[in-house]
Amino acid sequence: MITHTLASSVDTQGGQLAGALNAVLFEGNPPDPLTMSAVIGAVIRVLQRDYAELNRLDQLVAKEKAQAEKKRVLRDQQIARVRQRVFSIRSLLEGSFGGEAIPAMGLGGRTPEGCDALITHGRNIQAQLEEGLSSYETLFGLERPNLGAMSAELGRDLDQLEAAVDAVRVEVRETEDAQAAHNRANEAWSRHYAPVAGILENLYRLAEMNAHADRLRPTSRRRAGLPEAADIEEGINVADMLAVSADIQAVESAISRAESR
Repeated sequence: MITHTLASSVDTQGGQLAGALNAVLFEGNPPDPLTMSAVIGAVIRVLQRDYAELNRLDQLVAKEKAQAEKKRVLRDQQIARVRQRVFSIRSLLEGSFGGEAIPAMGLGGRTPEGCDALITHGRNIQAQLEEGLSSYETLFGLERPNLGAMSAELGRDLDQLEAAVDAVRVEVRETEDAQAAHNRANEAWSRHYAPVAGILENLYRLAEMNAHADRLRPTSRRRAGLPEAADIEEGINVADMLAVSADIQAVESAISRAESR
């Protein structure tokens, strides 16, 4: 009855299964002739492709994070520059017009430290500088400072800060996209590991090569992408451990003998 259940499943679903496996193992283009070596090689290549993509995305995520950090440094430097510009303008205006002119120019209170609030604060000061201080006389008859030049210099600094903020946001989005792709690749490896390892393990057992089967046996740690002690001793990781191409010819020969019995 057990054998009948297996055979019945293959009889009814074999065509659909073959088509799906053809797509997964050979990407729709099986070799001709199709040998057992080709099938076994295709099985392990499923996991190797996942592993290669995971490694590529590991590097991409690291690169995107490094680039994002560089952009943050440039943004923070520009924040410091804008704040210093505001301090300088306040000091100059206070020295020229006295403390009463400071609130009128939007310079009262504490200068924001966050980029968005600082940009809003700076644009307000820029607008006030452009309007001028015609109702205020300078102290002691001092020469009036060039408010238009101050506004232009502050505007350039704010433009650069806005560009730096936008650059950080772009890098953050790209980092998030790369991390999401990495997560999907990791999920693909996790989905494929147990079937691939199980297929290879059982092919070895079918060929009565139990020592090799024991070596590849899926475990909870390996399913999580963590090496067992034996893997560490051999200096290889789980995905590499499964790449046992050197044994393929021996497996094919052994399976052929078993099939002929």
